[in-house]
Amino acid sequence: MKERKVLRIALEFAALAVIYLAALKAMAHWRVMEVLLAPGAHSVRPYVAAALLFVMLRGFLVVLAPGWFTARAWLALTAREKPRRQSP
Repeated sequence: MKERKVLRIALEFAALAVIYLAALKAMAHWRVMEVLLAPGAHSVRPYVAAALLFVMLRGFLVVLAPGWFTARAWLALTAREKPRRQSP
């Protein structure tokens, strides 16, 4: 049972990493940062919203996610199994 919990945590971390890499590729492909750094006719709200979401995701993955996933894995591995009730 513990292995399944740890596997699920690892899959969630991998999914977040894939989302991050896809967002990084999309930001480079559509040159969102160039538009934000050199504002002009193309600096519209969707670019700003996309950049803000990407920066928030990056901050979460770099600062919070390692500790969060480590704590979840530790709790899953060290959890005691509940004793089963014996019926009379």
